[in-house]
Order: sequence, then C-alpha cells, then structure tokens
Amino acid sequence: MSHTSSASVQKSRAVEFRIGQTVDRDLLLNYVIGGQLGLLISWFRNDRPYSASYMADQLSRMIVFGTVESIGFPNQEEDGI
Repeated sequence: MSHTSSASVQKSRAVEFRIGQTVDRDLLLNYVIGGQLGLLISWFRNDRPYSASYMADQLSRMIVFGTVESIGFPNQEEDGI
C-alpha cells in the first residue's frame, strides 16, 4: 500500500507564483469561483444595474489580470519592481 506524505500532496496541489511562493490550488480555485459567483449574485440582487456585456467584460478582466492588477497595483515584472 502506497503512503503519500501530507507535504507531497500539498506541494502537488500548489500553484507557484513568479516570486517562488505557492498557494494551494484547491483553495485558490474556491476563492476565485466564490468571487465570481458572489459578483453575479450581487448583480442579480441589485436588479442588474450593468449590462450583461459590461459584466462579462469586467469579469473577464478580473479573471485575466487577477485581483491585484485589476485594482491598479503595478505588475512587478513589467514595471521592473
């Protein structure tokens, strides 16, 4: 019977960032999906104050650029930080 250590399971599920830090992939996916669903639920509960195309564009930008860059923080690689 094969025994997999907890550390090796965590490492295999981790997503590595450019700066060498990692985040658990399952936690990251839950965080991202929760945010997307929360945004859509809020949009519906508030009687859809934005058009569907605007929401699709904004959500796409958040997904592609991520939370940090979407709110205006500089990209460390592009800005030479």
